[in-house]
Amino acid sequence: MAKTGTNAAIAPCVADATHDEITTLTVRDFTDEKLIAQTKEQLKKTKSTHGDFRRDMAGLLVCGQEIVDRFKDQYTAEEKRLGKPTVREAFALVGEMSYDLFRCWKSRYGYNVFPDHVKPLKLTDGEEVKVKGTDKVGVVEHVHVTNSKADVKYPDGKVVPEFLADLVKVKTKKLVRKVKVGDRFMFEDGKEYEYVGGGKFDLAKTPLKQKRQRAEAKRQVAKADLDAATTEEETMANAEAARNAIDQIAAEKKTKKKVVHHCACGAETKRYLNCGRKRIYVCSDACMEKHVTPTPASHRLGCTNIGDKSVPTQHGFYWEFRKNPTVPYTVRDVNHPDLGILCECTSKTAAKAMLHTYETDAAAADAQAAA
Repeated sequence: MAKTGTNAAIAPCVADATHDEITTLTVRDFTDEKLIAQTKEQLKKTKSTHGDFRRDMAGLLVCGQEIVDRFKDQYTAEEKRLGKPTVREAFALVGEMSYDLFRCWKSRYGYNVFPDHVKPLKLTDGEEVKVKGTDKVGVVEHVHVTNSKADVKYPDGKVVPEFLADLVKVKTKKLVRKVKVGDRFMFEDGKEYEYVGGGKFDLAKTPLKQKRQRAEAKRQVAKADLDAATTEEETMANAEAARNAIDQIAAEKKTKKKVVHHCACGAETKRYLNCGRKRIYVCSDACMEKHVTPTPASHRLGCTNIGDKSVPTQHGFYWEFRKNPTVPYTVRDVNHPDLGILCECTSKTAAKAMLHTYETDAAAADAQAAA
């Protein structure tokens, strides 16, 4: 056997062999160079005819399988192969067809391994087709076997021979609907027909459209009546609620006790003095002088600090500091210690503001009583 390698010279291509000459027995007698050359020639022939007639695939398969059987020796080290190429190197010498591509094609015999050649479109007479990229639809009249063309008749009456590779089928979806007895249909004459069975239709007595219109009118009337009744009920409910509120207010006025204030002498009176948050009711000036303790003269000074409390104001109000983390300041009344704390403040500024408020109210009460 002649020494071959990846860079070995390839013998010139042999003469074209027909399909009958390429058999397993004949390729076994080929030398390595002749086998690779024959495979290359068979690949060229298959590539040129595969797209149209799918010929010469068997010969290529025989040559490729012989290369695999002859050069596949995976258990022999490279230094012991004596220049014998591997399967992948042999297919590399063939060119345009790798070992992986051959395996894929062999496992699915007949698969188009040549993307440059598209499978021809299979058409029958009467099918609707159109040229790729256009919307013009025609009908196939005749399919040529020798030149991969088809005569297409277009709506304008012209018959144009088109290549099968340029045509695509027009998919038409047939709508099938199951019809039951009693189903209604609107025909082209504008009338409604009802299916009575056995493939027969009878003119509908009352058109479905009129039935729907009547049902819709009844529904609208019922809805309007319901809305009116609902509105009337809501109005009556609101009026009833208003009357109940008025009656409740009147009943409270009747049952409410009249508050009567008495002076220290026991007489009823409406006259009072504002002493902080508490009112002192007096019936006359004489009772006021008799029952209301006046503020000492020593207390009728400005509000100044004296340790943890302030000097009482003219009407006896003062603030006092206490140990309370939340409201440490309180406001009290010297003249009325029984009232206790009048208010609580969070700061001295707020306590002074409340002192001013109490003092202003007390002065206003005095002015009103004097008038």
